[in-house]
Amino acid sequence: MIIIVFQIVFGLSILGILFIVFRKIPSLLEYERTGSEKVLIYKNLQERWKKVKEKAEASEFLHEAIILKTEKVLRKTKIILLKLDNFLAKRADRLKERVKKRKRENRE
Repeated sequence: MIIIVFQIVFGLSILGILFIVFRKIPSLLEYERTGSEKVLIYKNLQERWKKVKEKAEASEFLHEAIILKTEKVLRKTKIILLKLDNFLAKRADRLKERVKKRKRENRE
């Protein structure tokens, strides 16, 4: 019974969508289509992005606050990664030594 109800609701939904689409087709056909609209939108976005970049470059707050803190964070991250690399290299060497030691013990 529930399946039949869902099928009826699904069918009515599809009919509603088709009704709306067919009703709007005449207004869509009257709409002028030009390839330059996409270009205009793209150029508008490009101009806005350039303005945002110029404002960001001119901002003293950005240079003083954010860039200096970013530099500190990057330096600290680099140090942490180097320490981690050193730690992992030491662990790998210890594991190599253990494997060599076990091989020697098994031979004897």
